[in-house]
Amino acid sequence: MPFLNLNYFLKTVECQSFTKAADELYVSQSAVSRAVRNLEEELQTTLIDRNYRKFTLTKEGEIVYEFAKDIINYYDTKEEIMLKKLEESDTILRFGLPPTAGSIYFYSVLYEFQKKHPNVNLNIDDTTSTYIVEKLLDGQMDMGVAIPPF
Repeated sequence: MPFLNLNYFLKTVECQSFTKAADELYVSQSAVSRAVRNLEEELQTTLIDRNYRKFTLTKEGEIVYEFAKDIINYYDTKEEIMLKKLEESDTILRFGLPPTAGSIYFYSVLYEFQKKHPNVNLNIDDTTSTYIVEKLLDGQMDMGVAIPPF
């Protein structure tokens, strides 16, 4: 289950609107709609009842919303802990990033990370998802992005 889809769903529910969520996420409304639709397809259920004028979650949508909040909060907490540890010492963060995903999604995020944490030396290894997973498991990499199905 892609993290991005959960995040977009969560923001959509919080904003009670695909358009408002898109504005807050700085993406197109169609990207948010597509992410929620992909999440619904993956879970094989309808999360948002689109038959009403008023924004309405289905029972399944309410369940997924509660879990999505927990998952996003867990991620945010762990990210905060990691960043705090990185700030405590000059260190190298070994990060694996597939070339396609990097150019499309992550370079602006990495730029912002470097601005916030200038004492962290970011060592980016642009390689395939298969190698990223192997290097993570072998301890040769600290963090990485893998594109499904890996």
